[in-house]
Amino acid sequence: MKARKIGGVILALLLFGGCAAAMAAGGSASDPLVSKSYLEGTYIPTVTAQMKTRASEKTAAVYTAAENTLKAKAQAYLSQVGGSTAPGSTGVCPLKREDQVTVSTGSGLVVQNGTVRLSHGGTVVDVTTGSEAASGTALTANHRYLVAENTSATFTVVSETATVAIQGSGTVRASTAKPLPFSDILTTDWYYEDVRFVYEKGLYNGTTDTTFTPGGAMTRGMMATVLYRLAGNPTVSGSGTAFRDVPASAYYASAVVWANGNGLVLGYPDGTFQPNATITREQLATLIYRYAKDYAKLSVKPTGSLTSFPDYRSVSTWAEDGLKWAVAQGLVQGTGTGLQPAGQATRAQVAAILHRFSALL
Repeated sequence: MKARKIGGVILALLLFGGCAAAMAAGGSASDPLVSKSYLEGTYIPTVTAQMKTRASEKTAAVYTAAENTLKAKAQAYLSQVGGSTAPGSTGVCPLKREDQVTVSTGSGLVVQNGTVRLSHGGTVVDVTTGSEAASGTALTANHRYLVAENTSATFTVVSETATVAIQGSGTVRASTAKPLPFSDILTTDWYYEDVRFVYEKGLYNGTTDTTFTPGGAMTRGMMATVLYRLAGNPTVSGSGTAFRDVPASAYYASAVVWANGNGLVLGYPDGTFQPNATITREQLATLIYRYAKDYAKLSVKPTGSLTSFPDYRSVSTWAEDGLKWAVAQGLVQGTGTGLQPAGQATRAQVAAILHRFSALL
């Protein structure tokens, strides 16, 4: 029996096993051809509906099977993080304060308990919320953090103990560092690692043997000294200074001479340096910018934008280049109310910026 084309659909009735029924309903024994109205009004809609139902059932079965397979694979992948407890390998790692975990590109980390901060590295995304984690961020427990492509990230334990799960490739470095001697610096402070950095590098001293005073003001004399130490305490020729308020016996005297000679710090028209005047946030950014450009000879370009900060119009003209560069490099991240360019730069804030800046040197 040949197929007949009716209404644009090619029918081969024998394929569907419905030829006898169609003849009985729409024709007769003497006229085996069914009527056009029966085919178009009854047979075709009925068979089409049956085919759709069968296709839908098969499709649903395929999707269900795929979903089950994906769930099984995902569960198997996640269960891998419980496979090892040895530092330096992937798995669940019990850690102590100051231990560091470096996670490779494409790998992830989950904090099961304790407090862990993102110390430094490339782009890290909180997959649970879909947001990017900034340097210094304390990770949220049971959130999965993924390290972006072509980079790595280091996380530091700041609580007494912690447990993390490394998903993929990562290493653990046990800390041999001694606790900081400062009673006013807690491991849970956002600037704890920054203070440790400047203290261990010899850039800062405490305000006393047992205090750091993180919220204290950074003075011009202190800042010149910190940059001088960052440069490695280079030899300074001569014993005098260019400023009448900087005696040769001052702890910051050599630093001021060096910084002034390299164009990093300038005096005031009255011939003073004002070493005890506090540093503002825009002055700090400018000093770091000059150090990078004029002393370290880094290739720096003030390409960043300040317009995302509500107080960007209050930035002094002379400080714009320094702040643009510092913002673009992630050295200055702003406060809850903006850049606060004329605000006092605290000892903790300067420590944080120096810690970030060290990665560029």
